[in-house]
Amino acid sequence: MSLVYVSTDFTADLSSDEVQEVSLRGVRPISLDDFRASLQKIRRSVQENTLNRYLEWNNDFGDISM
Repeated sequence: MSLVYVSTDFTADLSSDEVQEVSLRGVRPISLDDFRASLQKIRRSVQENTLNRYLEWNNDFGDISM
């Protein structure tokens, strides 16, 4: 089995063909520290006021049944 999607840091120097050939045995598991580090690097893609508008719409019209 090969891993198709991996972090951009890991794949920065690889072509798309090389990325598709990476073996799962060659990639270490993701840790909680990895997640915490990503929170420091990745910026939000939606502004807070836009998110609030979506939340308001969902409260008014969204389906919350399970």
